[in-house]
Amino acid sequence: MFILISIFTSVQAQTDGEIPSISINNQSALEGDMGDANTIIFTVSLSNPSAQSITVEYANSEETAFAEFDFVTIGGVLTFPAFTTSQELTFEIIGDDIDEPDETFHVELFSATNATIANATGIATIIDDDEMPIILSLIHI
Repeated sequence: MFILISIFTSVQAQTDGEIPSISINNQSALEGDMGDANTIIFTVSLSNPSAQSITVEYANSEETAFAEFDFVTIGGVLTFPAFTTSQELTFEIIGDDIDEPDETFHVELFSATNATIANATGIATIIDDDEMPIILSLIHI
């Protein structure tokens, strides 16, 4: 006769009733040239794991970088399956060959379910990597 004894342990996902909070980081990436496929990848993280699925909506807003000229705009809902503590949001950068200052746009988090939002704004910096044009001028004496 065999006796099977099972011992179950549970993962304490929300310690002391603590609701997870969501944060997004700031990121930067080189702009690249026209036709390059560069990206900016944000990490969206939870303060602690949860046994429940968590969702948060996201959208981007222009600052000095313009949607569809400097980056491809996206928005939607990001889902954290149970016990997942980080997810990524990827934005495509549209490269060019124009010397210009670095440019920025924001990613905003809102309308979270089963969590709060600790840091709602991620700042993306597109670093210009184009050389300043050489300007020749002729001086007549």
